[in-house]
Amino acid sequence: IMGANDRQPGGGHYKDKAQGGWQHWDYCARNRINYLESAASKYVSRWRTKGSPVLDLEKAVHYTDKAIELIDQIGYAPGGHVPQDQFETFAKAYGLGKNEYRACQLLMQWACKADLEEARDLIHDHILPTARAV
Repeated sequence: IMGANDRQPGGGHYKDKAQGGWQHWDYCARNRINYLESAASKYVSRWRTKGSPVLDLEKAVHYTDKAIELIDQIGYAPGGHVPQDQFETFAKAYGLGKNEYRACQLLMQWACKADLEEARDLIHDHILPTARAV
């Protein structure tokens, strides 16, 4: 039986990036990254390789905004934390630019609300305008 990482409905934008058999969801699951930050970092890491980059980045902002809201509403807290060496492997595999690197790093390693706000602002103010110009 093929494993989930051996197939990908809708394209190869994750399989092509897998390093050592790890895909985006592997980094997040193995390091217990919360759903919202996992989804946001997925959209940031793939926007250059998908057919709807602006929509993907708008979704990343939306997921990040929800995480920020939940901090005040229910005391939402970081789940896990991707160790820096694993994050470096992830960033290299996905070819993250400077702003994508920092936004994903903040999403996968955040410790306080300001980290998520910085990630959201990077996506909204720097990465999204680049996507709109393409």
